[in-house]
Amino acid sequence: MSQIEATEDETQYEKFYTIQGQKFRQTELTIGEDIRLIKTFKSSLTGESPDTMLEALLDMENLENWVKVILKGDTDAIDIKKITNTELQEVLADFFLLNKKMINNFIGLGVFLSNPRNTVNGKQKRSST
Repeated sequence: MSQIEATEDETQYEKFYTIQGQKFRQTELTIGEDIRLIKTFKSSLTGESPDTMLEALLDMENLENWVKVILKGDTDAIDIKKITNTELQEVLADFFLLNKKMINNFIGLGVFLSNPRNTVNGKQKRSST
């Protein structure tokens, strides 16, 4: 198996932040980090409605766990509850940019798993009626 080499400037795959005087960075997640995020999210879901998903996203314990996975640095040195909305918005926007391909793959997998007979390549089939 050959090793993959990145030919592009890696700085575009890394974001830096100063939150409450502490330095952090964010990169594309590793497979292990993907699994930790999924387990955290999955353990808090109690139904399939969008409201349940939103509640899971807004749960403080989940948010703290996600920030600890997403940000590289000493997250114990800050009070996650005191991160400003602007800081959180920037971190989350960067998270979706840095992990866009994997998130799209998970969404496609979720659509397939919810109804495998009505999907083609992870996308909903269009009704022929």
